[in-house]
Amino acid sequence: MGGELLIEVLPVTFTVIEEATEKNRGLMKVKGIFASADEVNGNSRVYPEAIQDREIEKLKPLIEQRAIYSEADHPEDGKSRIRFAAAMPTKIEKQIVDGRKVYSGEAIILNTTQGKNVQEMIRAGGRSVFHKGGGVRW
Repeated sequence: MGGELLIEVLPVTFTVIEEATEKNRGLMKVKGIFASADEVNGNSRVYPEAIQDREIEKLKPLIEQRAIYSEADHPEDGKSRIRFAAAMPTKIEKQIVDGRKVYSGEAIILNTTQGKNVQEMIRAGGRSVFHKGGGVRW
């Protein structure tokens, strides 16, 4: 990916759909808002709806194939590494919530070292989700 590394900070509270258990191999399922459009985010950036729509549409086939993983933290060089995988998005869709354009979805929080850390933060009521992507400012 070319361009500048962009990191969006979005406060969110996840709702646990299914708690991690032995029966489901320690995988927690959650839902929440993953991104927003046309509003100032925690980094004083505004992502236009058309750009968010375009980028989310590019991700949907990969999400359906379960080919996207999320890390619990951001590597300084901007390159994700599978050994730090913490979550796997499984669904994302645009919605209007309280007049806001948001992209909500579901994810599986993995039973990895990083994933277990995220599971515990969610149980404790943690409220920050960081989105990282390569691209350009618009």
